[in-house]
Formats: sequence, C-alpha cells, structure tokens
Amino acid sequence: MDDPVKAGEPSDPFQFAGWQNRSLHLANDGDAAVKFTIEADANGKGTWQPLETISVPAHGSAHREFPAETSAEWVRLKTDVDTKATAYFHCSNPNPHPASTATPQIDPAKSALLRPAKGNRNLQVVTPDGYYEVDETLNLASTDQPEEVKKVMPDLKIPVAATVDAASVIVTDHLGRRWRLPKTDAAYDAPATPLRAVREVESERFLGNIHGILYEIPRATGKGDLDPPDFQKMKPLATHRSALVDYCTWRGLLVMSGGAAVPGAGRVITSADGKVSLWFGKTDDLWRFGKAVGEGGPWKDTDVRADAPSEPYLMTNFDKKSVSLSHNGSKPVTFKIEVDAVANGEWHEYTKLTVQPGETLKHEFPPGFGAHWVRVRTDADVKATATFHYE
Repeated sequence: MDDPVKAGEPSDPFQFAGWQNRSLHLANDGDAAVKFTIEADANGKGTWQPLETISVPAHGSAHREFPAETSAEWVRLKTDVDTKATAYFHCSNPNPHPASTATPQIDPAKSALLRPAKGNRNLQVVTPDGYYEVDETLNLASTDQPEEVKKVMPDLKIPVAATVDAASVIVTDHLGRRWRLPKTDAAYDAPATPLRAVREVESERFLGNIHGILYEIPRATGKGDLDPPDFQKMKPLATHRSALVDYCTWRGLLVMSGGAAVPGAGRVITSADGKVSLWFGKTDDLWRFGKAVGEGGPWKDTDVRADAPSEPYLMTNFDKKSVSLSHNGSKPVTFKIEVDAVANGEWHEYTKLTVQPGETLKHEFPPGFGAHWVRVRTDADVKATATFHYE
C-alpha cells in the first residue's frame, strides 16, 4: 500500500483460497505506465504461474474481479518497472442469513436505557416508568433507583449521533468530516424515542446502530483516553430493522433493549410485571439478523457544481450493488464514480457514465466488486441524484 516496488521483485504471497468474492484494486503512483503481473500458486507448494497481466497508466488505477471458479491457494504480484504502487484486495463470502424484512415497531413504552452498575455488578435498566436491575442469575426485577443513577442520567441519555436528509444518513466524526450511510426504513427517520447510535461494546470496538443497520467501528487511536469512533473505517454487520433502543456489554454478554432480539440466538428475559424485555447474547450473534442491505446516496435532487466531489458514501461489506443516476440538465451529463478502496482518503476513478436528459441510468457493479467508500462527480452544474442500491 503506497509502497516503493522494484521491477521484477514479487510481493509477499496473499491468501486467495476460501473466498467466493475477490476484488483487486491497483494504483500506480509512478510517472510511467506499469504492467502488474498476477502470479498464482495453485496448491500451496510454491510453484508460481502467471495468472493475468494488467496495465495501469501513470498515476492511474485499475480494478479486477475474479470469478469464483478462479482457483489458487496464494497469489502475488510483480511489476515490469520500478514504481510506487498499491495492490489491495476486497474478499468476502455470501452471508448465509437472508436479509431482514421486518417492519420496525418503535414503542417509547418499551424503551430502556442500560448501564452496568458501579456500586455492584448488576445491570441497571432505566425505563420511562420505572427502574430495574438484572442480577447474576439474569433475574430482571423492579427496584428503587439508587442515587448514582440519578447523578449519571444526563450522561446516560441518548445523544443525537446521526442525522437524515433526503439522500441518506449522515454521521460526523471528531475531525468534522461527514460520512454518508444507507437508509433502511422511514420509521428510523424520526423515531418515536431516541435510539442509541454508537457505543463501545468491546475493547477498541464500537457498535453502531444507525437507521436499522449494525456497524463495527474501530477507535480513532492516538486521541487520548477517550478515543472517538473512527467512522472512516466502519463496516456494516447486518440490517436488523427492529426497535433496538439501547445496548451495552455486561458480564461478557451483549444486552439489547427496545424489543430487539437476534433470530435463533441468545435469550430474552422479561420482568415479572411484563413491562420490560431484554435480549442477552454475544456480539457474534449479530450476523444472524441477516445480511446488510440498504439504499441511499450522496445526492438526492442536489445542486452540484461541475467536478466537485460528493461526500463519501459507504460501500464496503454490502453484497449486490447498483447505482441509479439522473439529473435535470438539458444536455447529457457525465457522472464520474470514484472509490476509496482502502479507507485512507485516496480516491481512484471506477468509471464514467453519461446520462441523457430525462433519463435515469442504472449501473450494476460487477459481482464481487468491493470498495470501502464511493463518491460521485459531474462534468456540469446541475441538480443531480445518485442513489446506491445494496441488496
């Protein structure tokens, strides 16, 4: 990644077997065109054979998707000239769990804020009408609210961590940068009760719950004792489409409130008065909600300036991907789609698509294509829409 490369010297081997979807991004930062030769070790015995050669112009880029039937244990790359280059794979396998089709039923009466207790090892549960605790036997019972909870209630309340506009969901990081994410259901646009969007649930890992999609978000390291979430490197886990109000980890378990429950995993505990139900399980169960799906984009009837890039829109870890492009211009407009494969802020052209006046052009990305972020430019000042469909 942005490494100086000597002509004819092979890279380290990269594991190729075990993935159905494999997408390679190449970037040439040199002043001369480069031929990248991909070599394959078919059986892991160290015998290398040429698989394919890809030409990349000076300061240009290319991508290659490999069919599932392309077989090899390892691959490596060589160049024909000295250069500075990036070679980055996106690899994935299909999620075996179908996408959720549930309709969110967000009921303020079922909302509950969760907090591991300071004074004992119980789980504290604050509802609109009362206070409960869960003990080590998973008994969920109503009790008097301790003074410590009253003191921390202002900090426990759910802050606004994401906003929604006509195009998509927007999160803003600690540096003031805006990142756009897919939508799932209009019920999340203005929910009847606040929904927790980001909370650290494992060491150096935040869990995001944004517009019905769960995300893994690493820490932005080096920012002090309270390192913020690094939205630039976030990845979707699953689309749940449920009434997930709050969540935390407690005694090694992941706990969720609001009526959300992972299908076929964990355990739901209900209080004796029947007013509160919590789901107890583990973070690895979250995949069972179903594969991540959603829809949105950086523009929705947005006034855009020629060659001005849109804000980044998330693409990584979504399966079947397409984009619909349209504009209000009286002449053809060319949309340039750019991708950041590595989530490091380096953008490379994926393709250019010309859209006629009054047309909505739909482009399907190749099966297996992957990139972390995507953005769009136009070659004219117009009102434009770019909507990405992740199925």
